[in-house]
Amino acid sequence: MENDIRVYISGPLTGAPDLRAARLYYERLAQVCRQEGLVPYLPHTESDPQLHAGESAETVFKRDLHHLLSSQLIVAFIGSPSLGVGAELALASEKDIQIIAIRRPGDTVSRFLLGMLITSQAYDMVIPDERVEAELPNVLNIAVSKIRERIQDLQTKRLGVSREVRVGSTIDY
Repeated sequence: MENDIRVYISGPLTGAPDLRAARLYYERLAQVCRQEGLVPYLPHTESDPQLHAGESAETVFKRDLHHLLSSQLIVAFIGSPSLGVGAELALASEKDIQIIAIRRPGDTVSRFLLGMLITSQAYDMVIPDERVEAELPNVLNIAVSKIRERIQDLQTKRLGVSREVRVGSTIDY
C-alpha cells in the first residue's frame, strides 16, 4: 500500500482506567497501521491529558478535529465509554470516513454506538488484545480497498466519465 491513507487512532484518554496502558495499546494499533503502509495520527502524542495538561480544550479540539477530518480512516477502541471517542465516531460517520471499531470480548458498548457503526458500514472487531496484530491487518486491507474504490469513484464522477456501459457503445477514457 502507498503512504497516502491517513488513519486517526481514537480511544479514551481522559477517562481511561489506566492511561499508560491505553497509550501503549493505541501505539500498537498505530504500529500495525504503519506496517500496512498507512500514516497514523495518535492524539495522545499532542494532546495527552497528563503530558499536555496545559493545552486548552479549544486547542485540543481544533488540532484533533483537523487530523480527524483529514483522515480517510479511523481506528477506534470502543471498549470503554468515552464522550470524546463517541464524538469522533459521530463526526467520522457524518463525513463518510471509514471506521474500524475495536473492542474486547465481554466489553459493553451502547446500542446507539453499535447502531451508528452498522449504518455507517463500519467494521466492528471483537478481538482479545493478543490477537490485534494478527487480525487488524486483514481488516485494514479490506477497509483501504473500499476507500480506494470510493476515491476512484469520486475522481471518475469529477471528470464526468460515466461508468455506465451500453451494449454496442464505445467508451473513451
